[in-house]
Amino acid sequence: MPLSTLPAFLSVCAIEEQAKKIVEVVLQKSVKALTNPGQRYDDDSDFAPESEPENNTDSLSETEPEQGDWKVYVSTGSMEDAGTDAEVTLYVYGDEMCSEPIQLGLGKDGLFQQHTADKFKVNVKGVGDIYKVRIGHNNEGDRPDWYLERLKMKDLNDYQVLNFKFNRWLSRSRDDGDVWRELPVVRPGVEPLPVLTYQVAVYMGAESDASFTSNLCITIHGSRGDTGCRLLHRPLNHTHAKFQPGQMDLFAVEAVSLDRLKKVVIALENESGDGVFLDKVVIKESAESNKEHVFTCNQWLHKDKGDGQTERELSLEGEEWKVWVTTATDSKSTHGSQATLVIYGDKGKSEELVLANEETKCFEPGATNEFQVSTADLGDIYKIRVGYEDEDKWDGWHLQQVKLQAQSSGEEFLFKFDRWLSRTEDDYDIVREMAITKDSHSVLPVLQYYVSVYTGDHWGAHTDANVFITLYGERGDSGRRRLFHSTTNAVKFGKKQVDTFLMDAVSLGQLNKVVIGHDGVGYGAGLYVDAVTVHEGESAVSEWFFPCGHWLDDHMEDSCTERELSLLGLRPVEATEELQRLSSSEDRENKKSNGNFTVYLRSSDSVGTGSRAKVWLTVYGETGNSGPINLGTDQDNGKFSTPGKEAVFDIKAGEIGELTKIRVELEPESKPTTWQLDSVLLHDQDTGEDLTFHCDCQLSDDPDTGSLQKEVPVLRAGKMPLPVLQYYVMVHTGDMEGAETAGNVYLCIYGNKGDTGKRQLHKSLTNAVPFLRKQVDVFVLEAVSVGDIEVLKVGHDADKPGEGWFVSKVVVKESEYAPTEAVFTTECWLDAQKEDGRLEREIPLEVVQPASPNPKHQKDGDKEDKEDETTQGTWDIWVTTGSDRDCGTTAKVQLVVYGEQGNTEPIALNKTFEAGTTQKLEIKMKDRHTRQEFLFTPCTWLSDQSEQGAMIELPAIRPDIPPLEERTYEVSVYTGDVPAGGTEARVYFTIFGDHGDTGRRILTNSINNTDKFQQGQVDVFHITALDVGKPKYINIGHDNLGRGAGWFLDKVTLKESPEATSEYIFPCSRWLDSSMEDGKTVRTLRLLGEVNDDDNTREKDSVTEGEWKCWVTTSNVPAAGTDSNVYIKVFGENGVSEDILLNNSDKNFQKGQMDEFDLHLGKDLGEIYKLRVWHDGKTSWHLQQVKLLDMHTNEELKFDFDCRLVSEGQEGSMVRELPAIRTGKDILPLVNYNVSIISKPCEGNSSERPLFSINLVGERGDTGVRPLLAQPEVDVHHVEAVSIGKLQRVVLRKSPSYPPYVTKVVVKEGDFARTETVFQHEGFVGDHDRPQDEAEQELTVSEVAVCTPSDRRDKEEIQTQGEWQVWCTTNEHANAGTHAQVHLVAYGDRGDSGLLTLQNGDHDCFSSGRTSEFKVNVGSIGNVYKIRIGHDNTKEYPGWFLEKIRMKDVHTLAEFSSQPRRWLATDSSNGDVWMEIPTVWPGEDTLPVLKYQLEVHTTDQFSAGTDSNVYITIYGQRGDTGKRELVRSQNNDMKFEQGQMDLFELEAVSLGELQKVVIGHDGHGLGAGWHLDKVVIKESPGAEEKYTFPCGRWLDENEDDKQTERELLVQAESSAKSPDHAQATEDTTDNKKDEWTVRVTTSEDVNAGTDAQVTLTVYGDKGNSGPLQLGVGQSGFFERGKIDEFDVKVGDVGKIYKIRLEQDNSGTDPGWKVNKVELAHPSTGENLVFTCERWLATNQDDGQTCRELPTVREGEETLPVHLYQVGVHTGDLEEASTDSNVYITMYGKRGDTGKRQLVNKLNDHTTFQRGKVDLFEVEAVSLSDLSKIVIGQDGSRSDWYLEKVLIKESPSSKESFQFLCSSWLSKDRGDGQLEREVPVKKQDYIIQVYTGDKFGAGTDSTVHMVIHGTQGVSTRLKLLNNMEDHNKFESGGVDTFLLETLPVGIPKRIVIGHDGKGRGSGWYLDKVIIKESESMDEKFVFQCDR
Repeated sequence: MPLSTLPAFLSVCAIEEQAKKIVEVVLQKSVKALTNPGQRYDDDSDFAPESEPENNTDSLSETEPEQGDWKVYVSTGSMEDAGTDAEVTLYVYGDEMCSEPIQLGLGKDGLFQQHTADKFKVNVKGVGDIYKVRIGHNNEGDRPDWYLERLKMKDLNDYQVLNFKFNRWLSRSRDDGDVWRELPVVRPGVEPLPVLTYQVAVYMGAESDASFTSNLCITIHGSRGDTGCRLLHRPLNHTHAKFQPGQMDLFAVEAVSLDRLKKVVIALENESGDGVFLDKVVIKESAESNKEHVFTCNQWLHKDKGDGQTERELSLEGEEWKVWVTTATDSKSTHGSQATLVIYGDKGKSEELVLANEETKCFEPGATNEFQVSTADLGDIYKIRVGYEDEDKWDGWHLQQVKLQAQSSGEEFLFKFDRWLSRTEDDYDIVREMAITKDSHSVLPVLQYYVSVYTGDHWGAHTDANVFITLYGERGDSGRRRLFHSTTNAVKFGKKQVDTFLMDAVSLGQLNKVVIGHDGVGYGAGLYVDAVTVHEGESAVSEWFFPCGHWLDDHMEDSCTERELSLLGLRPVEATEELQRLSSSEDRENKKSNGNFTVYLRSSDSVGTGSRAKVWLTVYGETGNSGPINLGTDQDNGKFSTPGKEAVFDIKAGEIGELTKIRVELEPESKPTTWQLDSVLLHDQDTGEDLTFHCDCQLSDDPDTGSLQKEVPVLRAGKMPLPVLQYYVMVHTGDMEGAETAGNVYLCIYGNKGDTGKRQLHKSLTNAVPFLRKQVDVFVLEAVSVGDIEVLKVGHDADKPGEGWFVSKVVVKESEYAPTEAVFTTECWLDAQKEDGRLEREIPLEVVQPASPNPKHQKDGDKEDKEDETTQGTWDIWVTTGSDRDCGTTAKVQLVVYGEQGNTEPIALNKTFEAGTTQKLEIKMKDRHTRQEFLFTPCTWLSDQSEQGAMIELPAIRPDIPPLEERTYEVSVYTGDVPAGGTEARVYFTIFGDHGDTGRRILTNSINNTDKFQQGQVDVFHITALDVGKPKYINIGHDNLGRGAGWFLDKVTLKESPEATSEYIFPCSRWLDSSMEDGKTVRTLRLLGEVNDDDNTREKDSVTEGEWKCWVTTSNVPAAGTDSNVYIKVFGENGVSEDILLNNSDKNFQKGQMDEFDLHLGKDLGEIYKLRVWHDGKTSWHLQQVKLLDMHTNEELKFDFDCRLVSEGQEGSMVRELPAIRTGKDILPLVNYNVSIISKPCEGNSSERPLFSINLVGERGDTGVRPLLAQPEVDVHHVEAVSIGKLQRVVLRKSPSYPPYVTKVVVKEGDFARTETVFQHEGFVGDHDRPQDEAEQELTVSEVAVCTPSDRRDKEEIQTQGEWQVWCTTNEHANAGTHAQVHLVAYGDRGDSGLLTLQNGDHDCFSSGRTSEFKVNVGSIGNVYKIRIGHDNTKEYPGWFLEKIRMKDVHTLAEFSSQPRRWLATDSSNGDVWMEIPTVWPGEDTLPVLKYQLEVHTTDQFSAGTDSNVYITIYGQRGDTGKRELVRSQNNDMKFEQGQMDLFELEAVSLGELQKVVIGHDGHGLGAGWHLDKVVIKESPGAEEKYTFPCGRWLDENEDDKQTERELLVQAESSAKSPDHAQATEDTTDNKKDEWTVRVTTSEDVNAGTDAQVTLTVYGDKGNSGPLQLGVGQSGFFERGKIDEFDVKVGDVGKIYKIRLEQDNSGTDPGWKVNKVELAHPSTGENLVFTCERWLATNQDDGQTCRELPTVREGEETLPVHLYQVGVHTGDLEEASTDSNVYITMYGKRGDTGKRQLVNKLNDHTTFQRGKVDLFEVEAVSLSDLSKIVIGQDGSRSDWYLEKVLIKESPSSKESFQFLCSSWLSKDRGDGQLEREVPVKKQDYIIQVYTGDKFGAGTDSTVHMVIHGTQGVSTRLKLLNNMEDHNKFESGGVDTFLLETLPVGIPKRIVIGHDGKGRGSGWYLDKVIIKESESMDEKFVFQCDR
C-alpha cells in the first residue's frame, strides 16, 4: 500500500445494530481424546434463520473451553429421505497437521435426521490454521444415504466462525456416488482454495484376473494434504465390469486442491477376495487439463501373488532440473522476496516453482543463484515464465538470464531476458515469458497482447480490487497476470470504462478462453464486466472477443469473483476497419446490401460430429429478419456429416438492415440428432462485407448435451454486440382440474430487437416432471438479446382429449439474477377441446416489475443461500489523496456515515493527507464483519473557498441499485425586520429528511444580496447535496456569541431545485442570540407545510360550492394507526364548520394508509385559514398529512402534521391544528401559549388536584378545548395553536372533583413574551353542593400587563476588558477613500473612550472598496450606547464615504454594526466630517439621531464678529457631541458677524437633557476675537423647548481672560432662589421625580464668598447628573454667610452616594469657603446634608477648587474620603519635560474624580521634568478599585512624554495601581493627542486550592483571598469559577482559578477565608499554590493543613 494511501482503521459507530445475541450453555464436559465422539447441543440458533430446522435436544454439562475446543453444527436437509443411519466422521485439516478421525455419532441413534441440526463439541488442538474439512459416513445401516446441507464450526476460545455449505448427497446411489465431501475454509479477503474433480485413470495389466469383482480404494497425497481414502466404484468411461485385464477405468475424485501431487496409496477394498495386476495410475486435475500425473506400479495387489501386498504407495514420475538465475548489476535489492518459475512442455506445465535458497540471499544485483527443482514429465519444453510476488518491498528486478539443465539428459536451455520486472520500470509488469531457442532462433515469438476490459454501465460496476486475467490458447496459457497499468485511464475499472493493458507472453496461438477475476471480498467490492477483448500487437486487424455480461462479486448473482469467458468470435479492430473503408473503392462505398449472401458453414474437425438432419438459418437485421431458410440436409454430399467440411449456400435474406445476429438450428428427427458446428461465414454479395460467426457448439435434440438452436451476434469494430443471454423462464401451470399436460411445450420471446425463435421446453430445473397442476417450472434459454421484451408466444403439441394445458402465467427474466422480470398473465386453456380450441397463444406484456425470488431448483446444491450477514458497525477506511500539486491538507478531516437507521457522529480522521498516487481524491470503506465495500470518488476539491465549503456528500453506490441523486436546493432565509435583527455571523444550515441530512452547510454566497442577513432582508442560497427525501425539519444557527452578535430569524423556505414550484415552509420568528430569550444560537425548525404554485389552480371568478375531498394519511412508523374516533374542524374567514367525524370504514387510519372522505362545508365558510384535527383518545395516532381539495374550484390545501396525537392520559396533546398555506399570502403563526392557573387552597377543599380543560378565545377563533394535566399549585401549561389574535376570553372547564378556588388565569404568547393577559376570577369553579358535576367558567380580560420574559440563560456574564475590534468599509466609489486620520469615540453608560485613532499600519486602509480591521481599547465605559466616527480633515481630498462600520468586544463578544452610507466631508450637505451612530442592541430601544438646531448669537459690540473657525461641543445627560466645527450657516452667507444670529444644524445621537456647551475658535483669520452673546439649542426645527447657554464674554487672546474657548452652562428654566435675588417661578412640570432643591451655605469667614461660576455634580448608583450650573458669584450668589437655593434636574441617578462641588476660579476673587450643601427631594421628602467646612481656593487650604462630599445617612456606612497619592513619571527622553498645565481624571468602580489639575504637589522640584517623578495629592470620595485614568495637558507651552502613573489610596496604602503610558502628549509628536486614556495594569494569577482529604472537609461557602507581595497587596479576590467546571472545594479535590488583580510582585503571604454561608460551611484547607502564568515554572506554595 503506497504511503499516500491512508489505512485509517477506524471503529465506526454501528449504523444498523442487528447482531444476534447468542447465549450458549455447554451442558457436558467433552471427552479429551480426539477419537471419542463429539457431543451434541440442543438448539440451532447459529444457523441461518430462513429455514429453521427442528432442533435435537440432549442434556450435557457445562464446561470451560480448553485450547482447541470448537463447536460443530451439522444441518441435515429437509427432503423426505435426507437423514441417515450411518456413522458420520469428520476430519479437520490445518497448516500444522490433520486431526484424527472425529466420530460424530450414529444416525440410528437419532442423529443426522431429516430437517434437524446437531451440535457437537470437538477438540482439534494442534492442527494450526484450519484450511479444509472432510466429512463422510461408513455407508452402513438400513438408510445410509445422507443429504448434508451445511457444517459450521465455531472456536470456543476466540469465537472465530467457519461456514461450509455443502448441499450435497453423500450416497453410493445418488449424485456422483461418493460418501465423502470436502470444502475449503472461506475467510474474508482471502481467495478460498478451489474444489477440483480429479480424473483418476486406473490401468490394469493384461495378466490381471478377469474374475475380479471387488473395488479398489485410493488416497491421493499432495503438498497440501490428502483426499482421504476414496472408493473407486463408478467408472466414468463405461458401464460394464471394471478393473478387467488390459482395461482403463476412469473415475472422478472430488477434493479440495492438493496443490502439487506427490503420491497415491491404492489398495483392495476387501483383502479376502481376488486381486488385480495394476499397471499404473494417471491423474489430471480436471477433465479439460492437459497435464497428466503418472504413478507407475506394474505390480500385483493380491495377497497370494507377487509380494502378497494388497496396498501400494506409488510415487510421481518426473524430472529434476538445475536452474541458474543471473540478476543484472543495476537491479534493486529483494528485501527477502521470492521469485517463481513455471516450465511449459508439450505434455503439460509445471506447478509454480518457488526459487528459494535458505542459505543464500537470492537475486541480489550482479548475482547468479543456483536452484534445484522437480517437475512431472513435461515432455519437450517450449517456454518458461518467471515472476515474483506483487508486494512493495521489492522495487524491481532486472533479470539478465535463466539457464535450465535437465538432470536426466543433461540438456541445457538458455533464456536471455535482459528485462525489468518492476511496477515502476519498463512496461510495469513483474512477469516475463520466453520461448526456447533452437539454432539461435526462438521456437515461438514473444507477443505483446492488448487486453481490453469493458466495465459495465451498472451502478457499482467499478472496483479498486486487484484484477487478474489468464489467457488460454492453442499453446497453453499466459499465467495469471495482474492488470496493473491501464494505458487508457489513470483510474482503472471505472463505470462504463474501457481499460487497455499490455501483456507480454509467448505466442498462445488461437485464443479460446480467458479467465478473469479479482481479490475483492464483500458486497460492493466486485466488478461488472461487459466483455474482454484481446489482440496481438498494435497493428492487429482483428481481436478476440470474450463476452461476459456478469458481476464478479461474491454477493451478486452466483457469488463468483472469477469467471471463465468463452470466445464469441473475432471482431475487427476499429482503426483497421477505418483504413479498409478509406482504401475501398467508391463503388463499394455507395453499394447497399440487398440481402444477398453466400453462406459458408463449417463442421467441427472432430470425428463423429456430423449430422444428416435438416439445417435452417435465420438472419436478423435492425429492420427485420429473413425468416428460417432451409439449407437442406446431408443426403446429397455429406456436407454436414463430414468433419471439417465447409458447406456453401447462396441465400436471399431480404432488405433487413444492418445484420445483428444469426440463428442456426436443426430440425429434429425420430432418431437422435447431433451436429458439432464450428463456424458460419456470411459474405454479402452486394457490399463485399464478410461476417464470421464463431459457434464451436453441439446442436442436439438431447437437452443434456446441447440444444437444437445456436444464436450468435454480429461482431463489428467499435460496437458492442448484442449480448448472449440465458433467459430464465418461469412457467406457472394453473390450479385447475386437468391443468397439467404431457405435451411438448414451446415458446418464443419477442422484443424490439428480434425474437428467440421457437424453443422447446424440455428440462425443468425445478421438477422432474414438468407442467403439472399448480407447479412452477423453470427453464433456461440461451439466445441473443431480443431487447425490450414485448410479446410471448407459448404453445404445445398435445391435441388429444384430456391432453390440454391450463397456463396461468409466464415470467421471463434476462438471467437468473436479473433485477426485473417481464410478466405475461394468461389464465387460459391451451386445449383443442376447451375455450377457443387453440393450442398456441400470443400474450402481450403485462408489466415489468422488480424480480421476485426464484423457485427452488431440483438440485438443491446448485445455489447456496446467502449468509445472513449483519453489520457490527466496524469499518476500515482508506483515504487516497489526489496526485495533483497541493492536493494534500493538514486540516482536520472528519467523516460522517449515514445509514437507514441513522448516522454517526463526526469521525476524526487523524492523519496527514499528503498528495497520493491517484489523480483525484478517493475514499474507500469496508465493513470488517460483512465485508461490504463502498468506493467514493469525489469530483471536486474540498476547500473552504468553494461554494459548498470544505465538505462534500457522496452517495453509497451498491451494485445495480441507483444511488441517491444530487439536488440543488434553493434556500430562502428571511431575516426579521426588528432592530438589530441582522447578523454578521457565519450562518450554517442542515436539512433533515427521509434519507438523512445534508450535513452542516455554511450559507456563504447569497445570490441576491452582497451583504447577507440584514434586517428585513431575504437571502437566497443554492445548496448542492444528495437528495434527503421529503424535508422534515432543518437546523439553522450561527457561531457568534455575545450581545448584539445574534440574529432574528423570521422563517426559512426551501425548494428542491431553483425551478421547483413546490416550496416547504419552516417558520421561526425567534432570536438566535446568546443574550436574548433562551440564549440559543441554533434552532430546529419543523416543517409547517408545503405550498405549490401549481396547487392553487382555481380560476379568478370561480366560487366554492363547499364540497371538498379530504385525504388523511397515517404515518408509516411503528404504532402509527389508531381505532379512536377522529374529528376535524375547518376554520374559514366567514365561519367555522361543525365538528366533523371522519368515519366511513372499520379499517380507517391504519399504518401507512391514506383514507378518503367527502366534506360538505357549505358555501359560506369563506377562505379556509386553519384546520384542527383531534381524536377521542382511545389509542394514540401518528398523523402524517391531511389534504383538502375543493371539488368545484380545484383549490388544494395540504396540512403536514407529521406528529403523534397521544391517547388520553398520556403526556402530549390529542389536538393539533395547522394554518392554511397559500402562495404569496402571509401564514398565521403557530403559537405556544403559556397558560398559568393560579389557585389557592381553601378550607374544606379536597387535596385532590382538579383536572382542567381550557379554551382560549381571540379575534381569530379559538384553540378548542384542551385538557390540562394536573400540576403543582401554580399550574403552567402549554397550548400550541394557530394564532388566535388578540385574546378576548378563556373558558375554564373543571372535571368531576371538588370545586377549586381560582384566583386568576394568566396567558402569555410564548416563554419570552413581554406582556401577559390576565383573567381575574377570585372564586370557585363549580358548585360545592355538586362536586361531581363538570363545571365551566368563562373569564374575560382583566388587564394586559408587562412581564419579565423567561430567561433560561445560566451563564455568568463576562466582564468587558474594553478591547474592541473595529471593521470599517469604505464605499467602492472611485473617490470614496481618504488618507486623513480617522478617529473614533465610543460612549457608554459609565463614560466615554476619549479620542481613539484607527490605525493598523496600512497606509491605504481607507481606500475605495476596502474593509480594514482595527483594535482599540475603549476602557471601562460600561454599556456602549453610541459611537462617533470622523476624521481630522487633513491631507489632500480628505472627504470619506463610509459604507459600513462594525464593532465587536473581544472579551464579551458583544457586537453591533451600522451601514451609514454617507460622506464625511466639509463639502457634503451638512459639511460635517463627523457622524454619530447609536448602537442597536436586540430587545432594547435605540436612541434617536437628532438634528440639533443651533442658534449662535454674536453680540452687537464693536468688532464682536470673527472670521475664525468656530467649533462647539454639546454636553447632555448622555455624553457629548464631540468637538464639531460650525461650517455652514443655514441663514447667512457670512458667519459670526456683529449683531448676527447664525443657524446651524448638528446631527448627533440624542443627548437627553442638555447641560452645557464648550464653544471656541482656532484664532485664525483677521479679527479673530469674538464676543459671543449666547447659544440657543433645539432638538429639531419644530421643537418648542429651547436650551439657552448665556455667555456675554470675549473669546479673544487679547481681551477679558484671554481665553478663546468657553464652557457655557445651560440656563435653568426655573429661576434660582436666593434671599437677595429673583423670586421663584412656578414649576409647571408634572413629573418632578428627578428634581431636587439645592441649598448652599457659604461660610461667614472673611472673604468666604466667591465671584466664580459654581457647578455641582451628583453621583448615584445608577450614574451621575453631569455638571449642574448653580450660578455665578458675580451675579450675587454665594456671598459670605448667605444661603442660596436652586431647583435642579438631577436625572435618574439612583441612590445618591456623593456630590462634587467646584468653582472655575474665574472672576476677581474666586476663592470660596463652603459650610455645607443640602439636597432636598420635594416628592419623597428625602433630605441629605453634606458638611464641607473647607476652602475651594488655589491660595487656601490644600489649593483645590473642588471638593467631594460623601452622603451621610443614619445607620449606613459613609464612604471614606481618600487622599490619593498620584505619582507621575515623566519619561527619560529628550524634550520629555513640559511646562504646560497637567490634569487628571481617575475612574473606579464607584464613579470618577472629575477633571483635577495636578497642582498640589508633595515634592519641591520643578514639575514634569525629564526622568523625574512628581507626587500629588487628589482628595476624593473612595472610587473603590481604580480601572483607568484620563490624563492630559493643555498644550499651552510644550510637549510632554509620560512614562507612567502610580496611584495609592493613601500614603500608608500597600496597594498600588499602575497605569503604563509610554507615549507623547503632544500636538506634533506621536499621534498628535494631548490627552490619553490609560487602563490600569493587571496581573493574571493561577491559583490552585487543595481541599483536605478528610470527611466533611469541603465547603459550600464563598471563599476569598488577598495576596501580599513584594510590590503590594491585591484586592480581595473571590474564588468563584474554577477552570475544571465542577463543584468547588470538595473533599480531596483540587480547584484551579484564573484571577486578575493588581501586580503584587513576588507573593509572600496570603490571607484566605470564607463567608460562612451555606450548609456545611466549615472547610479544611490543605494548601494553596500560586503561579503567575501557565508557562512559568516557579510556584509559590502556602501550606495550611487547618
